[in-house]
Amino acid sequence: MNRTQIVQKTKLIAKRVTMLSLFRLILLIFLEMMTAVILSLVFSALGERIVPNAVVVIGPFAVHVVSLAATLVANLFLLPLTLGLTEYLLKLVRKPAEARVSEIFLWFSDGEKLKRVFSYFGYVAALSVVTLPLSTVPTQYLLNSAADLLEELQTRVTADPTQLYFNWSLVNWPAIGGCIVAMLVAALLKIRLFLTPYLFVDDNKHGAFAAAAASWKLTKGHVLTYIWMMLTFVGWYLLTILTGFVILLYVLPYVQVATVILGEYIRAEHRFKTDGVPQSDEPSAEV
Repeated sequence: MNRTQIVQKTKLIAKRVTMLSLFRLILLIFLEMMTAVILSLVFSALGERIVPNAVVVIGPFAVHVVSLAATLVANLFLLPLTLGLTEYLLKLVRKPAEARVSEIFLWFSDGEKLKRVFSYFGYVAALSVVTLPLSTVPTQYLLNSAADLLEELQTRVTADPTQLYFNWSLVNWPAIGGCIVAMLVAALLKIRLFLTPYLFVDDNKHGAFAAAAASWKLTKGHVLTYIWMMLTFVGWYLLTILTGFVILLYVLPYVQVATVILGEYIRAEHRFKTDGVPQSDEPSAEV
């Protein structure tokens, strides 16, 4: 199959799976999202109280140390829920009858699973160190630069309404270019590692770093397929704005399920190439 056929069949199966379990998917995905937001706010507030204004300045870039540390700590508490949701999605795609909402919380209570959570946290922490200069800092710099431009424009227009133009001399173009390049590298890294959590929850014998290495190997040659699939969801995201974000209740589960199914296809293709295990000509899911 070519890239377009893979994406089309992946999304077709994802639609069926999503519609069969839409309410449960909405509940679980938004539970994880709200938990992440609450944990991030709580630990950020605590960090600001303990170490206020902890900012490291490197050239034109500023690193908010407390905010980053708070996000990392929040991730530790969120990971059991995230891994539980990952395991649930895999079961939902493979054997829907075995996917139970209650099992999503086993990563909090099961001793062996909890040990694996700490193992995965080590991977998340290491990845955060890598993505800090590639994604977090550049994103913050671009947002701050945009805010400075708008603030300067507002000040000028308030004094003289005819001065309606951006003062581009305020922009550090080399820094902007560096940010864009760094963010593209971070995006590529994210794509090559997107299979890591699925491989991790599937294999009790190997740790997160082994899963990351396997993801890097498996996704070779599939980067453009992943990008193309994500681009096909742009219309859906635009539609969420027109509907006041109501349709996001469907779009988020749809994207999550499609990502899992694409991962299943990539893994099945790899097994076929290496072991000669027969596979069908399309991504499969038991629905």
